[in-house]
Amino acid sequence: MPRDSGSDQTPKREHWASRAGFIMAAAGSAVGLGNVWKFPYMAGENGGGAFVMVYLPIVFTIGISILLAELIIGRAAQKDPVGSFRVLRGRAWPLVGFLGILAGFLILSFYSVVAGWTVAFATKMATGIFNGPGADPALVFGTFIGDPLQPLLYAGGFMVVAVAVVLGGIRHGIERANLVLMPMLFVILVVLVGRSLTLPGAMEGLRFFVTPDFSKVTGATLVIAKLDRLSRNAAFLLTLRDSGVRFVAADVPDANDLTVGIMALVAQQEREAISKRTKEALAVAKARGVKLGNPNGAAALRRAARGNVASLSAIKAEANQHAENLRPVVESLRENGITSLGVIADALNERGMLAPRDGRWYKSSVRNLIDRLQRRQAA
Repeated sequence: MPRDSGSDQTPKREHWASRAGFIMAAAGSAVGLGNVWKFPYMAGENGGGAFVMVYLPIVFTIGISILLAELIIGRAAQKDPVGSFRVLRGRAWPLVGFLGILAGFLILSFYSVVAGWTVAFATKMATGIFNGPGADPALVFGTFIGDPLQPLLYAGGFMVVAVAVVLGGIRHGIERANLVLMPMLFVILVVLVGRSLTLPGAMEGLRFFVTPDFSKVTGATLVIAKLDRLSRNAAFLLTLRDSGVRFVAADVPDANDLTVGIMALVAQQEREAISKRTKEALAVAKARGVKLGNPNGAAALRRAARGNVASLSAIKAEANQHAENLRPVVESLRENGITSLGVIADALNERGMLAPRDGRWYKSSVRNLIDRLQRRQAA
């Protein structure tokens, strides 16, 4: 016969009122600020679309498997993390539950501060502090976190709200809050995505995120004969090293980051020393009366159709061809709303497209390129 309800001393555990409330709460515990700014950046740095192709299968296998395991343990034991492992297995397994609680505590200690920052910035934005012509968000943020009191007050205010929601229980606290806040978060994300796509460089950022780079996923390695044959520019070599591109120099296959840094500086020093010695040797030869260059002067060049006129024509033809090669890229950038010379220069540099002179694009060189393309189109 069923027991009298008055004789049951076990407190009745509260349950979710609806499936939607549980789903919203689960999503709310998983979605954070890192999903908004860090995931796209980290994905782009580690292969873009190729990284996403690896990430999604892992989520749908390992991630969902762990989620189902947590649900099964919770429904079977109907207790907290420590109590669930104690009931189901005992021995040392409750330590796993303690680790889960510890992880939640550490995450809360971080997110309470970040949430306080978010509330503070939302408040400051509502007051119009960022609307002035000289507004500097970085300065405002630095001043805010440098204040000994403000971050504590905002973090404390957030914690008061969080505790109030938890004290309301599952149905009247957590579930009710998530049914309101999660749809609001979804709307904010949609607005944020729409706004970000209208900013300069949006298409470049989107390509950075979705374009597959399987070399980052497969671990492809660039093999070179000698490090100084790749480049004798220390900045280029160090940037290549820090960008995550794997490369091996056959002359020093076991070189680590420190060795590569030293060898890059040595290669640049050697380049500068070679340039200096060459100039000094030419100066000494010229002082002795040695006539530098072609002993026959320009006459031989003109006879060989390599004189000044021919050289200028060849240079002009080469510059025109280089400009035409870049025309599709420039037109694509401008069609996507990128008209700033500086932004176009940055985009060309990021794509590894070299400028005709020193290899790097600047506003002036982009202006010259666009002028040349317009002149050729008009002709």
